[in-house]
Amino acid sequence: MTRRRSRLNARIAVVGFLTTQNVSVTGQTEAVPKRTNEKQLIIKLLQDLLSDVDSTITESEFLFDPVLNKDREVDIVAELHVDGDTVIHSFEVAGRKQPTDVTWAEQLIKKHEGLATSHLYLVSWSGVSETVRALVAAHPWVSLVTPEVIEGPDGPVVKSLFADVVRLQPMEVVATVERPNGEQGKAILELDFMVCSAAGSEIGGAGELYGEILTNGDTIEMVLRQVHDHPEREELKSFVLGRDYSALGFYLRKDEPTVELQKILTIEVTGGVVFEQAPLDMEVRTFGEQRFAHGRTSLMGSDGVVVTTLDDQLDMTKLRVQFGATKAPRGNPRTSMGTSGFNC
Repeated sequence: MTRRRSRLNARIAVVGFLTTQNVSVTGQTEAVPKRTNEKQLIIKLLQDLLSDVDSTITESEFLFDPVLNKDREVDIVAELHVDGDTVIHSFEVAGRKQPTDVTWAEQLIKKHEGLATSHLYLVSWSGVSETVRALVAAHPWVSLVTPEVIEGPDGPVVKSLFADVVRLQPMEVVATVERPNGEQGKAILELDFMVCSAAGSEIGGAGELYGEILTNGDTIEMVLRQVHDHPEREELKSFVLGRDYSALGFYLRKDEPTVELQKILTIEVTGGVVFEQAPLDMEVRTFGEQRFAHGRTSLMGSDGVVVTTLDDQLDMTKLRVQFGATKAPRGNPRTSMGTSGFNC
C-alpha cells in the first residue's frame, strides 16, 4: 500500500462524569487555548453551558477598535445570532486575590466604549468596592458579576462527582476492501497508508481516518456508557469498534504488482481497554442567579478544568470539561457507528 506521514497518537482516552446519584453524564472535551487562566476558562465554559441561542463563544478573542485602528483582546466574546443580527456580549475576568478597584472598571468600560460590545460583563472573583458598584450602575450596558461561594451549615458547599476514565490502546486495524473486479478482502491498516478518492487523489492517512472512529463525540459517549454499564468493567481487557465507510468513497491505493484502487467498505479497530474511576470534589458558586460548580481533574498527565451547572437542589444539569491536550484531527468525516464490543 502507498504510505504517507500520519500524526495520529495511538493512545486514546475518553472521560465521563457521574453525579452522586450515579447518573451517567458525558462531558464535552476541548483543548485549552494558549492565552488563558483558570478563572477565565471557568467563565468561558460556564457561558458555553448557559447559552440557549445560536451563539459562538470564544476565549481570548480580538475586537477591532476603530479609534486606535487595531484589534483589542477581550477575555471572552459571545456572539449571539438573533433574527439575522449579531449581538456581542463581552466578558472581562479578574481573578486577583484582592477586590478589584474603580480604576480596573473605568479602564475596561472606556475600552469597550470603542468596541462592538453590546453588553459588557465585568467578572471579579474577589469582590468589588462600593465605588465600583456605583460606577457600573451608571452604565446600563455594563453588568457586574462576582462568583460567590455558596455556604452551608458546615462551610462552603462541595459537589462530589466521580470521573470515569476509559483508556483505549489500538492494537490492530483491519479494513474490508473491494477490488475493481468486485472481489472483497481484508487489509491490515498501518498509520501511514494513503487514503485516496475514486479519482486517485490523496485525501489523507489511514491513521487519520480510523482515528476518527476513536475520537468523535458519538464514539466517546457510546464507549463511556457501555463501559460504565458493563457488569465487569474493572476486568475489561479488550475492545472492538467498527464503522461502515462504503458510502463515503474512500480508497486504498495498492502499487504492486499493478496500481489498483481498493474501495474501503468497513474498518474495525481492536485493542486493549483500561477502566478507572476517581472522585472529584468541586466548589459551588453563583453567577448571578445561576448556581454552578467547578473543579480540576487530570487525564493521562494532562490537567483539566470541569464546570457544571446546577439546579436549585444543587443537582447537576449540564457539564463541560476542558483539558490541556491536543484536539482530535480536523476535517475527518462524520459517519454512523457500526459494531462495538468490550471483552474481559
